[in-house]
Amino acid sequence: MYDHHIQDMSLAVIKALAAQGIPAPVEPIINALRDYWADYAVHVWSVDDIFDQSLRIGWPMCLADAHEILCDIEDHIDCECGITWDVLTSSIESWGESIRWAELSDEQMAAYKGNFVLAWQTPGGDPKRYQPIINSSLLDAIQQARKIGKRHGVSVKVISVEDWVADDPEGAVEVGYQLLTVI
Repeated sequence: MYDHHIQDMSLAVIKALAAQGIPAPVEPIINALRDYWADYAVHVWSVDDIFDQSLRIGWPMCLADAHEILCDIEDHIDCECGITWDVLTSSIESWGESIRWAELSDEQMAAYKGNFVLAWQTPGGDPKRYQPIINSSLLDAIQQARKIGKRHGVSVKVISVEDWVADDPEGAVEVGYQLLTVI
């Protein structure tokens, strides 16, 4: 167990005890946890890992779903393979493909953070246009897509993309996930 995890656990215990009016000395708790975990080899995966991997592979993510994915991975762990980045990737992709993005409420869309590209083509055969929206909420991307659609009289695709989108929005669209089309 990494020492920073032990310290985090210790602080959580101390905080919980303090909330009940029970004073707790820091060092004895940290030492007890260090002694306990000394006989175990543990690799810890977190909600942050789910968020980071989700952005890396091009899916938006919210805290509640990241927690749900992590719990599902833990509940269905393969003892032979363990938990790996590939397991996280596979779980995130399965989750992302199961969401009905167009049916989410504005409040739900506001919770999803990610990188997006808006893609549209104006009438008259103009080349496709792309607008990257980096590190934003899905709701922000959709609101911008609505403005573009209204201004140009076109439908706009909202595509969730990997984190390198700013360098090549057209290329990112080719490997991204089309979440919905705003008309």
